[in-house]
Amino acid sequence: MSNSMKPSVETLLHDPVAPASDAAATKPTEAAAKLNRFNNTEWIDKVNPQPHRCNDPYLEDLIAAVQTWPLEVRGPWKAFWACMRTKEGEPMPPRYQRTQPIEYQPKKPERGTDPLAFLKGLEDKAKAEIDAATGKKHE
Repeated sequence: MSNSMKPSVETLLHDPVAPASDAAATKPTEAAAKLNRFNNTEWIDKVNPQPHRCNDPYLEDLIAAVQTWPLEVRGPWKAFWACMRTKEGEPMPPRYQRTQPIEYQPKKPERGTDPLAFLKGLEDKAKAEIDAATGKKHE
């Protein structure tokens, strides 16, 4: 059979020309099933996944930087990305060292600077409008 006469993979998997009533013609053949990449699971036994060499030190630094306050993401990201660009056997770039101490919660605002003070003013204004409309003193 010449190359021009060989059936294509699509023809082997499903023949669109075959009539719908002919069930044997629409079933994929055994040869077609071997060609189908989703049915071929032989590669699973051959693959041994390993974590990337940058995952442990550099990715952990980046995740810690995102989870702590104040955010310092630029430095850990640069170190992680530099590590990802190195080839296997090249020396790894230096790890990032924080310049600010880690605080696990944002600082509270200083005394006298209440971030919700404007809401208290609006509440007082709304009470005054209700008192004026109803003629009663609101407590």
